Amino acid sequence: MPFYHLCEERAEKLPDSIIFRGRTQPGMCPVLENNSAFYNYVISKRLCRLCKSKLEIDCEYLKQFELLTEPKIIFTVKENLNLLLQKTNPIVIIIDDVNIVDIIYHSKRFKLEAISLAKYYFSPELNEIFDALLTIKFDLVQKLVKEKKEIIEKELEQLENEIFKDYEFYKDIEINTPLHVLSILYNAIDKNLQFLPIRATIRICWEEWDLLGKRVVYQTATPTLKEKEVFDQLGEYDTIHEDAEPNPNWKVLQLKGAIYPLTTCLRSKQFEEVTSDIYELVLKFLKFLEEEEEMVFFTANKLQKSVFSHLKGEEKVKLLKHYEKGTLGSNCSKEALIGVVGGILYKNLDFYLKPPYIDLNDPILYERLLNQKIFDYPVERIISDDEVVNHIKQELGRIFRGDREKKKLCIVISGVKLSENGYIPEIGAVVEKRNKEEIKKR
Repeated sequence: MPFYHLCEERAEKLPDSIIFRGRTQPGMCPVLENNSAFYNYVISKRLCRLCKSKLEIDCEYLKQFELLTEPKIIFTVKENLNLLLQKTNPIVIIIDDVNIVDIIYHSKRFKLEAISLAKYYFSPELNEIFDALLTIKFDLVQKLVKEKKEIIEKELEQLENEIFKDYEFYKDIEINTPLHVLSILYNAIDKNLQFLPIRATIRICWEEWDLLGKRVVYQTATPTLKEKEVFDQLGEYDTIHEDAEPNPNWKVLQLKGAIYPLTTCLRSKQFEEVTSDIYELVLKFLKFLEEEEEMVFFTANKLQKSVFSHLKGEEKVKLLKHYEKGTLGSNCSKEALIGVVGGILYKNLDFYLKPPYIDLNDPILYERLLNQKIFDYPVERIISDDEVVNHIKQELGRIFRGDREKKKLCIVISGVKLSENGYIPEIGAVVEKRNKEEIKKR
């Protein structure tokens, strides 16, 4: 599941189920409950062994593993999936509203300055590794990490021990990022470890294919093209698909014409006029909303500080940023009767500079990256458009759910393609495309 509160909702209805929680969750680990930033330094593989608290008080985190021996339904978030696959042998794994790309592909970006600093916190025997990273000799990095694995393990163990004993000291000095470099290299060395130089940084990428050969049910109403491509690599699976029935009670009014990406919205007088007119209209409906009902605006963060700033503090109005947690796999806006998508937000270029969106074995692309000549999106327009459209559908899906008899309205201030045959098949909302004046009359 994407979030623990959704795990709780599902588990309540299934008595023979448990929720497996990570160590940073309240009440689980006496050390990390208030020190979750520990993970910014190291992976914390040895933390339980170092922890003296568990000798004096019950450790709720460790207790969970005793429950894994019996056949049960286990709910958890994606961050715990690979650990549970090592500890259990599930009959089936259900991935619900979590992007399969985020489960398999991982990356961490480090400034060159941070990598240089790392040399001062570890044994001189490891300087070769950091020097190779800084001089973009990535094949040598992989070779050295494998050769010096025992030394690295001892260094990390000593580091974890020091941080554990004197966390307050480490917390107050900004060395967490350089310390994390070695931990990432050590844990990802056998996971298709790859490197990508981007300007004054290096992105370390790795993959975890623990789902290969498993029986997986992947539940999502809005899979992107890239999600489908990645899931296909897990094996041969059947697709069970059913479009939602068109629901005349759920209406989307979509502005014709301009797509209105963020860059246009920030400088467009037309966008400002359109949004101003629409908001004046929809805000009049606030007084008719019941106590639990609300109006939700999905916008970019920069627009919340400019065009939408007057909405902050408005009673019964909720502002959500594109791509934030409340816009995905959540029921937090299901009582909303009105929604507005104010401008769309393409993911930035850097988002796509990693697998599976690019092939790091492509010599031409790699040469362009080394020479800092990446100015355009490295993926086809169909991919970047698909990511945007799917997220808008996710946002609309936060509102168009629950009672199908309740009338709901969303206004999308963008001409991006959302519907087929006049409705959104993933949701069932009926779409009407109108210009500004027609929306005002409608």
